[in-house]
Amino acid sequence: MKKILIVCDSLRMGGIQKSLINFLNHIDTNKYNVDLFLFSKINDFEHNINPNIKIKSARGLLKIANYTNEYAKRKGIIFLIIRKIIAFLCLIFTSNFIYSLLFLFQKKIGDYDIAISYSNNVSNKSIYFGSNKFILEKVNSKIKISYVHIDYDLIYSKFINSEYQKFDYIWFVSNYIKDEFLKYNKYLEKKCFVLNNFIDEEFNVKNTEKFITNKKFNIVTIGRLDENKSQIDSINVACQLVKRNIDFEWILIGNGPEYLNIKNEIENNNLTNYVKLLGNKKNVVDYLKNADVFVSFSKSESYGLAIAEALMANVIVVARFFPAVLEVINDNGIVCSNNEEIVDNLYKLFTNKSEYIKWKNKSFLKFNNDKNLKKLEELLEMK
Repeated sequence: MKKILIVCDSLRMGGIQKSLINFLNHIDTNKYNVDLFLFSKINDFEHNINPNIKIKSARGLLKIANYTNEYAKRKGIIFLIIRKIIAFLCLIFTSNFIYSLLFLFQKKIGDYDIAISYSNNVSNKSIYFGSNKFILEKVNSKIKISYVHIDYDLIYSKFINSEYQKFDYIWFVSNYIKDEFLKYNKYLEKKCFVLNNFIDEEFNVKNTEKFITNKKFNIVTIGRLDENKSQIDSINVACQLVKRNIDFEWILIGNGPEYLNIKNEIENNNLTNYVKLLGNKKNVVDYLKNADVFVSFSKSESYGLAIAEALMANVIVVARFFPAVLEVINDNGIVCSNNEEIVDNLYKLFTNKSEYIKWKNKSFLKFNNDKNLKKLEELLEMK
């Protein structure tokens, strides 16, 4: 039985972490012996993991560095101060240098047949760092794989590029991300493979309700509240819908640096009766069950996991264009160029019964977990 190690920073609430849970739960533990190594054992998702998978974690300062701010505050002021100091040192001296010091206190682990780095460096100045570096320097494994879950064109640097060149294989969650990577690394093409995100089957709820007149429409947006996900744009769209006399409730699920800004904009635009900011929720499927429309404002995504989950739940998707979205939406959802088009399409869905029914009947995910699993097992058997 092959021994597989998967490394990630933590199981904090986030898209990569959610993708990781789905990935772990589709590995056949009768065929593979799987360990999960976390820099920090923040347990937002641990209860969802296959119990046959053994979880290991780092110790000391590496563990504290990978606390979230919120988790560090709960642990105590000393942990928050230590984390902030490490983050500052990463900014001043580079993450690579600081993580080299943190790794000095971590024993090498192994021996494994396959080791997979699941989280990616965003920059060489970020405290969220080191999954690739850990696999390369601290793991004994016959085959080492990096799994890319981020738009490579946005994170490219000579330093980050040099890390990927050291892996035996590089996996990507979409063809678009693979193509972006190969713009810088054409000579590594034979090492590169696409493995889409697995989708949790709990989203297969098939909400087949068609169109009910004179009811409040439910809109849902799920994702980290940051500049890239761009949920702040929901405020402008909501204002336009109010002007057009649409009765709706818009639920924003997620947390992040834009939380207070969005909260203030909701209040400043008198939208408290229309837009609800709920923060992180561990189980979003209940909100999708009751949703009429899912809206995405992302400027860039490696794949679009939340969009895929909404389609699996038979929810109409209206998404602003980013290149990888076309690998999830292909005549089964509405792709818009800008906020004005989002407003126009939402208005049509809310006021035109035939338009709503047309898109409701098209709203399903053109993806098969079983085929993806077959691809995964083929990749795991490569020499």
